[in-house]
Amino acid sequence: SGNLENAIKTFNEIEKQNLKPDVFTFNILFGGYCKSRNIEKAKEVLELMKKNGIQPDKVTLQLMKKYNLEIE
Repeated sequence: SGNLENAIKTFNEIEKQNLKPDVFTFNILFGGYCKSRNIEKAKEVLELMKKNGIQPDKVTLQLMKKYNLEIE
């Protein structure tokens, strides 16, 4: 799962530079956790999206449906 590790590093770099991740960035991370069946981390990404004022988009919702996740 080297791609997921790279996505996490990139996400962390974005935050370190005081940049705001967008829905595309969150979806990459969210999708990676879903595909690796790390549902707890996937849910954490959804929480981070909310905290950053990012609304789930069509891609987020498709991933949630595919992996049976709900927004709390």
